[in-house]
Amino acid sequence: MKSGKPGTAARHSQYICRSGFHGKGDNRQDLVATGSGNLPPNMASFMDMWRHADARERRNAAAYREMIGALPRELTAPQWKELVCDFIDSVIPGKPYEYAIHCPRAALEGGPQPHFHLMYTDRIPDGISRPAKQFFARFNASAPDQGGARKDSCGQDPVAFSEAARLRRERWAEIQNEHLARHGHDARVDARSYRTRGLKKEVEQHLGPATVRSLSPEGRSMFQAKRLS
Repeated sequence: MKSGKPGTAARHSQYICRSGFHGKGDNRQDLVATGSGNLPPNMASFMDMWRHADARERRNAAAYREMIGALPRELTAPQWKELVCDFIDSVIPGKPYEYAIHCPRAALEGGPQPHFHLMYTDRIPDGISRPAKQFFARFNASAPDQGGARKDSCGQDPVAFSEAARLRRERWAEIQNEHLARHGHDARVDARSYRTRGLKKEVEQHLGPATVRSLSPEGRSMFQAKRLS
């Protein structure tokens, strides 16, 4: 779970969708699929919406929220898309969203690393046709048509956000398991931590391509051995 401040939404949309600067050269090679839904009235496109979020959201507000999740290698690309769309319908129904599925090669192991990025706004379309520049304005409870769309995150404290994240992780595991079973796979996902499950196994360390490139042959061997243990 991540949040982006005003001024970063449009650029991040281009990053996940591999468009604009991020769509040049070999940058699009890991892009599997993109999709979007629930575009607010009077917005020309999702890029138009993110640019309005960048320009209109308050400085200390979130211009967008993002969820990132690993996808099961057992499924095919069309099945990944079906899985992601089911998850979106379950956890953010009605909200404007944009997603992308990437499948780069793992820098250390070399295998596929399928995952998704889901960007969405906390603003809830309510049927009021606002001018595009008004959608991200402050909500007006006494005259909703004169203010922006309401945020469903207003008034939530960090504890509530943490609980919402936990429930979404659980729901993501449940939906993955439903799709794995539907397509005849025995593998299953568990949202609980190793500690909660009583396992001694250590959480794997994500190194990233730059770190992997800097490792010596001995260092690579060490991390590969830990991963297989």
